[in-house]
Amino acid sequence: MFALACICQARNLDSLYSVSRTLRDSARVDYLFGINICYEFSDNTDSARHYIRQMQEISEQCGYTRGIALTWLCWASLYNFTERPVEESEASTWKALYWFGKVTNKKGIEVAFFQLGIAKARRNQWKEALQYYDKAFGWARLYKDTAWMENALGARYEPLRDAGEYARCFEWLRSFKYFQKQNNREFSPWLENYLLAELNRCLGNYEKALQYYRKVVNPATLSHENIWFRVCFPELFFLNGQSDSARHYYNLIDSSALTTHDRRFYLTSMGEFLLSRHEDHKALDYLLPALPLAKQAHDITVELRLLTDIANAYLNTDSLPEALFITRKALSLAGNTHARQRIRDAYQLLYSIYDRKKQPDSAYHYYRQYVVQKESVADDVLKGKLAAYDYERQIEMLRQTNTIQQSALDRASLMRNALLGGLALVLMLGMISVRIAELKRRNEKMRLSHELEIQSIEAKKSQAELQQQATELKMQALRSQMNPHFIFNCLNSINRFILKNESDDASGYLTKFSRLIRMVLNHSQRSAILLEDELETLKLYLDLEKLRFRNAFDYSICFHNRFNTAAIYLPPLLIQPFAENAIWHGLMHKEEKGHLEIAIRLVGHILTCTITDDGIGRAMARKLNSKSTEKQKSMGMHITTGRIELLNRNMQQASVDVDDLYDMHGNPSGTKVTLTVAYAENDFHPVNRMS
Repeated sequence: MFALACICQARNLDSLYSVSRTLRDSARVDYLFGINICYEFSDNTDSARHYIRQMQEISEQCGYTRGIALTWLCWASLYNFTERPVEESEASTWKALYWFGKVTNKKGIEVAFFQLGIAKARRNQWKEALQYYDKAFGWARLYKDTAWMENALGARYEPLRDAGEYARCFEWLRSFKYFQKQNNREFSPWLENYLLAELNRCLGNYEKALQYYRKVVNPATLSHENIWFRVCFPELFFLNGQSDSARHYYNLIDSSALTTHDRRFYLTSMGEFLLSRHEDHKALDYLLPALPLAKQAHDITVELRLLTDIANAYLNTDSLPEALFITRKALSLAGNTHARQRIRDAYQLLYSIYDRKKQPDSAYHYYRQYVVQKESVADDVLKGKLAAYDYERQIEMLRQTNTIQQSALDRASLMRNALLGGLALVLMLGMISVRIAELKRRNEKMRLSHELEIQSIEAKKSQAELQQQATELKMQALRSQMNPHFIFNCLNSINRFILKNESDDASGYLTKFSRLIRMVLNHSQRSAILLEDELETLKLYLDLEKLRFRNAFDYSICFHNRFNTAAIYLPPLLIQPFAENAIWHGLMHKEEKGHLEIAIRLVGHILTCTITDDGIGRAMARKLNSKSTEKQKSMGMHITTGRIELLNRNMQQASVDVDDLYDMHGNPSGTKVTLTVAYAENDFHPVNRMS
């Protein structure tokens, strides 16, 4: 569920809700529980209430007992988070505990006890809050949930601090650091400085508290911090008698932009600042509006603080009836919540008020009560100061111990490095001596070896040159076979025109043929020609074949991307045999008009040519060829295959893939040949682009 809550922070909550609608019964309740957590912590409490009601309705309909417990737990968490009356939060938590008692899987009961602890802390019932936090810790430990163990343990600090148990606060700080260490978690130095700042402030060590606070907040970015830090920082300045600095930081707060939650803290702090400067009437202008805000938020701690401050302001302005009325309210509320510091302050105020009113009996009575409470609180403060001194002494001792250990480690490391350096120097000198002697012995061997190596390299170079010459001779032999084969096919076509007395066609055919022969003869002595010349030769051949077969097919040559055909070299007559094969064995046997498409694409230094026809397909061609009395075999294809093998041997990448094409009914609909070759940038040294 908590993993779901983390996911919600990064994903759209509406989309998660659409997922929840696909779930049913208990699975949907558990999913809605996670969504509700996200809405609570995003301050969207209206949506949180909506999903809690859905959880409650589904859980009751399907009899999901654990879902009912989770529902009441959500209500309790929402009431605490939105600072609703404590009674509502407590009632919801007790209902959650009741339903958790009816299920075997009690995972989540630790959160219920945690919420109950928060409710008791809001009532200033510190002892009860600590008890429930302990129960939350116990259940979390039972389920091995270290996150909630940390939450429950961490929550113990505020009740201990507000109850004046400062010595126990330092004990808690040690135990919390130990817990973090045991669970392989680093205890934040920022958090430690903040806690020490707060505790020293409570103990009256304002100068030391300010030192720690300077490590917590950055004055340059204070305006972007939480309101608590923005008011506590200037408070420590005026508590240290630095009113000008305090006013400077108060002026950085834009009170008009504060929320209702933040406004009560600002008004309280600003009122106390003015009270410290004896500007009592101005102080009341801030303190009195803050009081209803604290009551509305059910914040008893701030309410007690305000009542004490307002009573002091009235006392300083000789408004004794108002001061007496407010002080009695403060005493009553402090007595109900066992806030000993506030009880002490109230008795001191009552003593001062009755002394001003010239009522010595009442003044003496409250003075005695004040002395008793003062000694009790002072005893706690003294214990806290001793604990603070002991804690800081331990920190200093630990720092000194670490410094001593580090110095010892540095010295040991220096000695070890010096020893290793000396040993390495001796070894190096010995190795150098041995090496010099060895080099002298090996010099002659190296000279002889070098001579042999040069001879071997020359022999290999000669062998490679001979192999290259052999490969070139084979390639020339294949080209010499290719040219007569091509000429024979063309002459055969002219002969057919003559036999049929088609003199005009024969004349046109012969003209194109002569031009084609001239190009073929020019290219036959070269190992590579321009792609531009290769395509021109191919077009002449296709025009001749098209004329020969009386326009029985159409052809097209297209480019998939733009490039310069006059800058690319490849072996001559490499594409023509595949076009010839497509015409003779695919398109020639087709009853309707055929189509031949030649597509060329250049990617990097790889040229890809795709020859696609919509003829009868290879299977039907083989079948017709087998029935024919004259077994025709494509000499051009056979020669081209041999040329491609030689190209690959000569470290020039080339390959041919043949694919059969089928229509939507599964009938053969042609053939696609994909020719891939690594082109060269000149016609002398074809290179392997894959090496």
